Amino acid sequence: MQTGDPILTICVVTYNHEKYIEQALDSFLMQKTDFPFQIIVGDDASTDETPEILRRYAEKYPHIVKPILREKNIQPINNSLDVYSKAKTEFVAICDGDDYWTDENKLQMQVDFLRINSDCSVCYHPTQIVFENKKQPDSIYPTAEYRFHKRILTLEDLAKRNPMHTNSLVYRWRFSEGNIRDFMPNNICPGDYFLALLHAEVGDIGLIDRVMSVYRVNSGGMSFELHKDPDLVWLKYGFEELNFYQAIHKHFSPHVASLFEKSLEKKAKAVLNAFVNNAAFDNLKKYHAEYPEYFKLAIEGNKADCNLVLYQDIREVEAVRILNFLINLWRTKKRIIIFLIAGAFISFVMLYIFIMLIMFKLYMQ
Repeated sequence: MQTGDPILTICVVTYNHEKYIEQALDSFLMQKTDFPFQIIVGDDASTDETPEILRRYAEKYPHIVKPILREKNIQPINNSLDVYSKAKTEFVAICDGDDYWTDENKLQMQVDFLRINSDCSVCYHPTQIVFENKKQPDSIYPTAEYRFHKRILTLEDLAKRNPMHTNSLVYRWRFSEGNIRDFMPNNICPGDYFLALLHAEVGDIGLIDRVMSVYRVNSGGMSFELHKDPDLVWLKYGFEELNFYQAIHKHFSPHVASLFEKSLEKKAKAVLNAFVNNAAFDNLKKYHAEYPEYFKLAIEGNKADCNLVLYQDIREVEAVRILNFLINLWRTKKRIIIFLIAGAFISFVMLYIFIMLIMFKLYMQ
């Protein structure tokens, strides 16, 4: 039984995870440590049995499992921020309710690493990626190449790409005394990446090269949607993605912000393509009005795309509504519709001429 105040908090967010949450909680509770820890679980008003499962665990482990059972859904980023704000321990580990850990020594090893390496603020490890539908084979993330063949990463490395899964992280928590909301906006995506960057700002990132967790790609997650149809993700989270880059430029130095230029151009283009491909004209109008620099960047990065060339000389997004509709019909091989429209138009014209001829003939009589 744990005694004393916890020095580590496991932060968990969950929504409709009745199939997974018990495995996640059991994988936390199996941890063998020489220090006490607590588990704060924020349930975002689940409509399944997740809240009841959390109540059972809280009754069984009242000094460890501390659920937050919301009556109203507040969305993932706000749910996460609320859980994070309640973590006031020296260390913090994070895991979503549909993932789990596989090594009982995970927390002890990572805390020991951070205690020995005082210049590091983050410790991570490789993660096993499992596709629940079995349509893709399991894999290990990251590869050595993706983590730059390094065991110690810097803020500059992390700005180039993120080689860490959230469920692999233990932080030397920089917000144990401060307010995380003073640093982290509530309208960005990916929030976990921004949180890692905030910690890399105050220390290096160390690797323990041992797989100790599983990340599920399931039908309820963003990763599944991204593999299935990227446009769906950009339609849903496009503006939050753009807000992420605005937050980067606002918080970090110009040098660090400049390291995001390539990924910004790629994301700006992807968001614009998703809006165009799905005729999301209200989103296009908002994109053009509220993110003019990113809108311009997206157009310049799409000069080879006939959909987007139209935007180079047309200021008002609404003006391309009909043009874009016709172009999309052609590009999706629905030429028959155009032929039908053209045929109907020609028939109308011929009928009109025929009626005019009859009227003229009657008039002449």
